[in-house]
Amino acid sequence: MKIYIIKLILIGIIFTSCDNYLEEPPIKNSNIVIETTEDLDNLLNNYTNFYQTRDVTSAFGTDNNDIPVEWYDQDQGGFSTYLPFFLWSVDDMAQSSYSPWQQEYSKIAYANTVLENLKKVQGTDAKKEALKLEAHFVRAYSNFELATIYCLPFSENNKNALGLPLKKTMDYEESLTRASLEDTFKFIEADLEEALKTNKSKGDAWRFSLPAVNAFAARYYLYKHDYNKAKKHSIEALKDYDILVNTANLVDPQRSYTTYYLNESKDTVWVDILRPEIFWSRTIKAMHHEELYYTRFLNIVQRYIPSQELIDLYEEDDLRKGYLMEYFSLFYTDSPNYSAFAHFNYSQQALQGPTTSEMLLIKAECQIREGSIAEGMNTLEILRMQRFNQETYTTLEIPGSILDALSTIIDERRRENPFVWRWYDIKRLNTDPDNILPPIEITRSFYPYTNGNASVGSSLIPYTLSPKDKRFAIPIPVSDIILSNGEIEQNNY
Repeated sequence: MKIYIIKLILIGIIFTSCDNYLEEPPIKNSNIVIETTEDLDNLLNNYTNFYQTRDVTSAFGTDNNDIPVEWYDQDQGGFSTYLPFFLWSVDDMAQSSYSPWQQEYSKIAYANTVLENLKKVQGTDAKKEALKLEAHFVRAYSNFELATIYCLPFSENNKNALGLPLKKTMDYEESLTRASLEDTFKFIEADLEEALKTNKSKGDAWRFSLPAVNAFAARYYLYKHDYNKAKKHSIEALKDYDILVNTANLVDPQRSYTTYYLNESKDTVWVDILRPEIFWSRTIKAMHHEELYYTRFLNIVQRYIPSQELIDLYEEDDLRKGYLMEYFSLFYTDSPNYSAFAHFNYSQQALQGPTTSEMLLIKAECQIREGSIAEGMNTLEILRMQRFNQETYTTLEIPGSILDALSTIIDERRRENPFVWRWYDIKRLNTDPDNILPPIEITRSFYPYTNGNASVGSSLIPYTLSPKDKRFAIPIPVSDIILSNGEIEQNNY
């Protein structure tokens, strides 16, 4: 039996005004055939369809980010795409093409393609079961990403707020009505529970494994304020995989000018220039970064710009400050007076997938929340010993209160992954039922900004995102709402 799958799905489910997974039936012609479990496995094994996301809000919307007006004056065009997210301009964000909405729903479509065809293809029952569990994981991960961006933060008060359109099948007639936030998280959790049935050990990081599912579960439950489960899954992930990379080993001062060829034909070239010790080939290094449980990268721009508030959080002997910002900035900022950020190479990478460092921080936070302050700080030290100059590093003193200890953990999270975790953290902390930390309000000053234009040269005005602001749910792209004939409901502001 042959199963014909639309070419649109297999090449990436590109969202356009004509062909959209959420809204438009595909053109029904294709010469692509799926007959076996190997064919379905190949869908999930194509890392280029899964490894990156374009979450502009995490990169630009928090207090870890800045766009200095002096730098903006020098290069207005370079920042124009990102200003709506920096200034939380609802109308302009809704019109932006920089949205992970389409990208994450394409991954969900891959997962649903696998789930719908398992009974129709040839292959062993064991292989079909493995593919089923991985598809549930892919769907859970992408729905969670969408929920943390486009929905209000999860809380008892918000459980009836708008969630997501829950795509459970490849039926293009399936309802696009947004489920409640509570039902959205129930759906994610059901997929997560299925994925946790796997016993697959860690292999290629862009494929799922039990450690990866546990790591994602720890992130998921931390966001839901279920600290017992978050701690449990962080421990399970670390039990199976706990490699940390010393930041000092990420920089090799002995390396010389290097050109990387990623294939024998040499048609793709990555060149290390100026400061070769920090420009790594994405394929050679980043995809195999040893701390990753599951390979996902935030891939937006070359302008992850740290705020002064973030820079001030780094101590002088913190190796992350130099590795993540100062070296990179020598090549990638337009002005030598400003810092920029990157994890691996000359491109736009920031680690988004769960890592061993994240699991240590989740474990430490949950230990502190249960009152085990010393244990939590000891867990934190495991990470910090790999991030500081060990010749000068001094172990932190044990804080005298849960408040001070939690503040220490949150500051460490900001230092460790500033342009991925912070949006997630602000949303969960501002709705934390334990109410230990003070609410987080973000304020900044910039030129007046209306209809997508900044009034350069005018007096700066304040912009504020308050703890209960509805703009913590980013607007869904207007193009997708139009294509749904209005069935997808926009967030209310």
